[in-house]
Amino acid sequence: MVRLSEIMTSEVKAISGGASLRDLAEFFVEEEVSGAPVLVGDKVVGVVSVTDLVEFDAENRAVPAFQGTPDVYAEQSWRDEGGDEPARYFAELWENTGASVRRRIEAGGSEWNTLEEHTVDEVMTRRLLFLTPAADVSAAASMMIDTGVHRVLIMDDDKLAGLVTTTDIVRAVAERGLKDSKSAES
Repeated sequence: MVRLSEIMTSEVKAISGGASLRDLAEFFVEEEVSGAPVLVGDKVVGVVSVTDLVEFDAENRAVPAFQGTPDVYAEQSWRDEGGDEPARYFAELWENTGASVRRRIEAGGSEWNTLEEHTVDEVMTRRLLFLTPAADVSAAASMMIDTGVHRVLIMDDDKLAGLVTTTDIVRAVAERGLKDSKSAES
């Protein structure tokens, strides 16, 4: 029997529920993870994954954010070989967003940025799936298969002790091989 304590990651990368979704995307890239526990202080309040972020983005089509002022864009050469005007470039960029492109450009204000306006606690999964460090690896694998998740929290009392991912389980199988617990008992 391989216990989760033998394969879990103890130094878990976590994020705050108040972090913006832009911060979350940067966190995933910088930490090279695809999901993480969400903490309020030391308390685990949820789990967030790249899937949560992608689903949010798909449901909330963002309008491209302006970087600068309309004068900056007017000075730059946005014309393609066909001679399109800068306004046409932006109109095509914002096509089908339902907002007035002309009003945005004339106002000179920044565009909204959906990933900055929303937070992790809006998209995280609140249902916590966890096991104890003493649980068998097969329990985590079964939980992942049954629920369709790729990570299970490892909790010791009410404290986060670690995290086990599908990669941790695959690594354990590759390093230790597969053993049928029923044949090992006989």
